[in-house]
Amino acid sequence: MQMATGSSRTARSRVAALACAVATVAVGTFGAAPAQAALSAPDGAESAVVAAAEARAAHLPAQRPGTPDADAIDALAARAFGSDAAALAAPGENVYRVYGQNRWETAVAVSHVYGLGDGGMTGVFNGVIDAGEQAAPVVYIANGMGYADALSAAPAASFNGGPLLLVPAGGVPSVVLAELQRLQPERIVVVGGAASVSDAAYAQLAAIQPNIRRDAGRDRYETSRVVVQRGFDYAAAGYAPSEIAYLATGTGYADALAASAAAATVGSPVVLVNGNASAVDSATTSLLRDRLGVQYLYLAGGAASISPAYESALASQPWVVGGARLAGKDRYATATEINSQLFGMLHAEGVLTPGSANYTSGLDFPDALSAGAMAGYYLEPLYLSRTTCIPTQAVGDPRAWGVANFYLVGGPGVLGAGVENLTIC
Repeated sequence: MQMATGSSRTARSRVAALACAVATVAVGTFGAAPAQAALSAPDGAESAVVAAAEARAAHLPAQRPGTPDADAIDALAARAFGSDAAALAAPGENVYRVYGQNRWETAVAVSHVYGLGDGGMTGVFNGVIDAGEQAAPVVYIANGMGYADALSAAPAASFNGGPLLLVPAGGVPSVVLAELQRLQPERIVVVGGAASVSDAAYAQLAAIQPNIRRDAGRDRYETSRVVVQRGFDYAAAGYAPSEIAYLATGTGYADALAASAAAATVGSPVVLVNGNASAVDSATTSLLRDRLGVQYLYLAGGAASISPAYESALASQPWVVGGARLAGKDRYATATEINSQLFGMLHAEGVLTPGSANYTSGLDFPDALSAGAMAGYYLEPLYLSRTTCIPTQAVGDPRAWGVANFYLVGGPGVLGAGVENLTIC
């Protein structure tokens, strides 16, 4: 069936027509997986993915009272530093760039695309939440100078219905404070300890919304587990557990960022692991098996990120029913593989077609953090792009699914004119 979520970005609905034949995803196994295993596994993995995506889509209308007006939201993003329509890459296609002068402003510009907060539904700014507008259910705050704490925060922010904003450790930039005033969030979640977001910065945030907490652990892996455990409370959100989790290395950012929007689309977390370990630690097992009820695991990245030994250790766990490794020859190909397998299968099955495709630089992490949260919020893919061109499949797949709207998150210095024109490479 074709899901109607009422949540497509701006007023642009998902394209229902099948623009190009999409091959059925092949069945794969979870064990000594090849470099590019399929996103399907025995014993109901595909059914679990479909059910999780349908549940996520069905919940989206409850997050806001209606579909925002396209022009109003485009005006919002333009008001926040720049959302400029580029030259048409092809007849009927639209390319939009969302960015600011630095990482803090870019995250704020992305936040404006959600349609939340003052002006979010109406385009009218008056300092209050008016009828037809919705305060942000939550805003996640993470350090924008380091990636480790924030990698698991993007899917958690998506799942809970709010944006991810970035701050330096010592204090909150004025542009972020202003955005929080506009969003009027019902709660704030700060990710990472005082070394990542200082107590002084925390106090600034608490002055805006006293309903605030800090999700932190002793290291990046424990912080990831805390973020996931607190951020994916399925019972409180009214979801059945998705039974799915994505795992990514904690020693690099590319794989986790590539998986962030896909994971959020199926209401699932990205959990950071020590992929070079020979055994799965008890804390990770407890989170996945006992807290989340996970049965299907998807590994983002190749053997250099998560070793075959670690994969084998996972596969030997009796609670793991199946899963797959999703990897390509480099970070760009890995991102394409993750998105192709998930969104290609969901489109082919008639479950959903994304309203847009999103692109961010594969050479740095800040823009991708906020972009991943936003793409996952709208059940859309996030691709990693080179500076001058986009990998062929990262443009070809969305076009084959009928996608006509392409969002670039980042300025011309990181995503150049070639990317703006959807030049492939």
